[in-house]
Amino acid sequence: MTAVGLTLGFGDALTLAESDDFDDFVANRFREIRASEMLAMGFYEIFADHRDEALALRHAIYRIWRKGGGTADRSLGLLACEDTSEISLGFIGALTVAGAIVRTIPRSVKPNAWRRAAVTVRRLTSRIGWFIRAVWQLRKSTAKGEVQNERVHDHLARSFVATSPQQERLVRPSD
Repeated sequence: MTAVGLTLGFGDALTLAESDDFDDFVANRFREIRASEMLAMGFYEIFADHRDEALALRHAIYRIWRKGGGTADRSLGLLACEDTSEISLGFIGALTVAGAIVRTIPRSVKPNAWRRAAVTVRRLTSRIGWFIRAVWQLRKSTAKGEVQNERVHDHLARSFVATSPQQERLVRPSD
């Protein structure tokens, strides 16, 4: 959907061709692409999911992209693998979630509108909490030079419930 796979594939081929050691290539490449890969996974999740919290995030992303500017440029820089920082990923994620939460607050005084908003915000904060844990764990594993980390994958599965439906029960609060 974001064509980041093509960008990463060409980058892999170029980096491998320039590398003398395959193990160094693998370790360095994982470190270089993780943020872009996670953003692409997040975008896929947001655009594939039908739940209210994903819809709120989708609308927040549209607003950011339509407005343009630094945040839109940063997200595109991550997708283009020009920016590989987990900090940039976290910054973009935080702004998107904040925008989604602000827009979820109803302008109505009807109790049903507030109940629905509360459920959406609770689910949104739960999923983003797991995503932040994944980014934090990713940063720690990158600093240690780890290529694979099960905790990162577990945290991502809890935040990406549309693409990992078997984990859905761990994310959804009881209604």
